[in-house]
Amino acid sequence: MERIELTNGVLVEVEDKTTLLSGDLYMIHLAITFSIALEDDDVELRQYCPSERLGITRALNRPGVHLRELDEVKRRLKESFLNTTRIYMENPKFVGRFKQTCLARFREEQDKARKASIHEE
Repeated sequence: MERIELTNGVLVEVEDKTTLLSGDLYMIHLAITFSIALEDDDVELRQYCPSERLGITRALNRPGVHLRELDEVKRRLKESFLNTTRIYMENPKFVGRFKQTCLARFREEQDKARKASIHEE
């Protein structure tokens, strides 16, 4: 697993889960997780995220890659994703926006679950 820590504390982890399809063909599967540490004042987020790190994972897949091209295609796929998202993740406002977005998503999921349970009764 490759770990990259950005200047604003965002931790990017790249996990290679590539599998053999058949013969010399592979399914490239890279799981890229970016996460941030929760702070003392993130009280409400801690209700939804007891692990002390708030993160999301993106899967990058490429089927049918020949063995002779495997390392190069994985490298290009990873670099392309990181080059595109790194600018966004290193923005000084990213951490705050990420926390707000996640909190809104958690609240929405909780509201949907509450509404679904009302309909089941």
